[in-house]
Amino acid sequence: MTDENTPNEEPQVPVQEEEPQAPVKQMEVTQKMENVNIPNSPSPSGIMISESEVKNWCMFCHASAFIQFFGFPSFIGPLVIWLVKKNEISQVDQHGKEALNFQLSILLYSLICIPLCFVLIGFLLLPVIGLLWLIFTIIATVQASDGKLFRYPLTIRFLK
Repeated sequence: MTDENTPNEEPQVPVQEEEPQAPVKQMEVTQKMENVNIPNSPSPSGIMISESEVKNWCMFCHASAFIQFFGFPSFIGPLVIWLVKKNEISQVDQHGKEALNFQLSILLYSLICIPLCFVLIGFLLLPVIGLLWLIFTIIATVQASDGKLFRYPLTIRFLK
């Protein structure tokens, strides 16, 4: 017999204790975040641009100087890329100006060397200028693919 004045007691169910979980290691989280392609801030047009796309366009600014091997002046490639992408990606604006300044400087140095060929010193300087052009353009292209701005030596800053 139960007394109505006593509260009903509920049967107690044994509670299982949860096993403590191992804390998440910070290194695992960091490794996962490295694989995520985080987009840069939106361009002025509002389009999100990935970091790899920015690096590629910066690299193209420098590598497009090799268009001279197809009969065009070496400054045409950097000029076209700079004019098309400078308002969309700020890094392309910087890399494009740098590449264009260097290509125009090399063109000027080469034009100065042509009359010096009559004094024979131009024949020595033209291959040196060509070799420097090749080396610095390759270095700048590799640096841009790593996301770094390469400041060309011996460059006249026409565009600032």
